[in-house]
Amino acid sequence: MSIAKKDKCFSSWELKSNDLLRKSKYDKAAYDDGIETEAIGFSLTYELNKHIKKKDIMTINEAQDEVIEEFSDFTDWMDKYQLLIDLGNEQKPLDDKYKTESNLIDGCQSRVWLQADYEDGKIYFTAESDALIVKGIIALLIRVLSGHTPQEILDTDLYFIDRIGLKDHLSPTRSNGLLAMVKQIRMYALAFKVKNEE
Repeated sequence: MSIAKKDKCFSSWELKSNDLLRKSKYDKAAYDDGIETEAIGFSLTYELNKHIKKKDIMTINEAQDEVIEEFSDFTDWMDKYQLLIDLGNEQKPLDDKYKTESNLIDGCQSRVWLQADYEDGKIYFTAESDALIVKGIIALLIRVLSGHTPQEILDTDLYFIDRIGLKDHLSPTRSNGLLAMVKQIRMYALAFKVKNEE
């Protein structure tokens, strides 16, 4: 197939992820099924790569705004609790080798393990908890803060916590646990920052 023919085929598609296939302008009379399949594959790959790139460059505040938007879809806090549980369940399980006493966060009523790895100037967090709601809370913190530099983490105002009403709808022990999680994440950031400056 010639380059010109490929270009004509690809330009006939609207590369929009939500209705990629439904809004196709593909001319079935002009091209065979093989070219149609190639165009679909090209378009889906384009959208996937664009989404990945967007996630890679998302700032902490953009991630916070995304969380706020997701929680704003619900008015009943029972639904929001369920969203927290779902977010926790979607999180990749922490490797057993990281479930150590040194990784347990002090101040949490439930057990919460937090692992921090420093790569290419950025900190990547993984965590797990034996309590469903707490697991969802740490998953939110990781979603917002993981993959950023120590200084970015230290400079961040975690406004999403108040904006989604999380602190107002947690028991006193869970609120203390939330503060302990944030404190531990910041401590990791400070430790990596100091170590990197030595």
